[in-house]
Amino acid sequence: RTLEGRKEVLGEEHPDTLTSMISLALILHDQRKYDEAEALCRRTLEGRKEVLGEEHPDTFTSMNNFAIFFHGQRKYDEAEPLYRRALEGRKEVFGEEHPDTLESMNTFAIFLMVDQRKHDEAEFLFRRVLDGTKKELGAEHRITLISKHTLALVLRAQHKYDEAEALCRRTLEGRKKVLG
Repeated sequence: RTLEGRKEVLGEEHPDTLTSMISLALILHDQRKYDEAEALCRRTLEGRKEVLGEEHPDTFTSMNNFAIFFHGQRKYDEAEPLYRRALEGRKEVFGEEHPDTLESMNTFAIFLMVDQRKHDEAEFLFRRVLDGTKKELGAEHRITLISKHTLALVLRAQHKYDEAEALCRRTLEGRKKVLG
């Protein structure tokens, strides 16, 4: 109803309508209505490109969401270029250490590690995420500790056990200190 109301009042290409469309697409995805969800994702991305421009932050958010959608569908060949474009765009618009850029970097690194087994590239991105979160949030912030943990996971997958162990120990100490 919200989507239909926004379409009627604001028009189909209005940014608020597009936001409602992506929300509906995510719900449809969760309900396994993949064809309908994909169609809405495509319309939202195209609408944001048309209305806001290719380089707008909301357009990059749509690209990242669409990549996550394809990732969940195991359509990796479609997901990877969207992840890359969203990350590059966010770096250009926001800078390397902006939270949105770090989120894209982390999501893409997880995709590379888990689904593509591209551990070297994932490690590179996880290191950048860790550096950025340390700088922006502090060494003992919850998100920084999670970043340390995910970097340790990719190091373990690469059989870099000594470095992975040291990082896990530092993460554990940080969590004990912060969480008790």
